[in-house]
Amino acid sequence: MESPHDEGLVQQYAGMVAALAVKAEQGRVVDTELVEVIGQAREHFDVCATSNASANTMALKGKMKIAAQTTDESQPRTAQVFLDAVRLLS
Repeated sequence: MESPHDEGLVQQYAGMVAALAVKAEQGRVVDTELVEVIGQAREHFDVCATSNASANTMALKGKMKIAAQTTDESQPRTAQVFLDAVRLLS
């Protein structure tokens, strides 16, 4: 039976995006890496037999929106990575 989304799988990719956000805050350009991570997430979500790909995508998108909204204003690059992830997941 397929569950709505796989929290562990979603959390795995949320952590990867968060790691890129830290790099961005340190001044690194992570655009290409972010596109790759989101692409990997989409591919992984598509082949996951135990959960719904669309539900996984929506769950990750939701986590990225919350992360962007709760990032301190002193870390604009961090927030931008999360917002870029939301855009790529749309």
